[in-house]
Amino acid sequence: MAEWICGISECENRFETIEEILRHQIKDHPHNSCRVCGEKIPDGIFAIWHVIGKHGRKEYVLAYGATSSDVRYREYVKKLVESEIDIDSTYELLMSERDGEIEESLQDS
Repeated sequence: MAEWICGISECENRFETIEEILRHQIKDHPHNSCRVCGEKIPDGIFAIWHVIGKHGRKEYVLAYGATSSDVRYREYVKKLVESEIDIDSTYELLMSERDGEIEESLQDS
């Protein structure tokens, strides 16, 4: 089993499963606006999945000033994640989980 390491900023938290790192990235790191379409997305693996999967290489390079090695690395991460989980359904599940926690905390206030 691969160990997953958060690569956002200098976080470097380690996780045993892909679901654990994705949950961490959604809950513990800010969400950013995609530089291609403006959609608000979680940073990290979901940001890679979004920009490479929805927009492609050319748009990623133009919007982010990425190099060919940046693109290859992100495509590798995307492929690795997709080999372990259905990223679309995992995204929906984790985002709804997060939204439920936010609503719960607002009701407790």
